[in-house]
Amino acid sequence: TILNFRRLLEKHELATGILGVINGYLGDRGLYFS
Repeated sequence: TILNFRRLLEKHELATGILGVINGYLGDRGLYFS
C-alpha cells in the first residue's frame, strides 16, 4: 500500500541520513564507508 511504501521510504531516508553523517565524520579523518 501507499502507507507501507511511505514507511519504507522514510526508513530509507533515515538510513541514508545516518550513513551521510557517518561518512562525513569519517571523511574528516580520511576514511569512508561505501
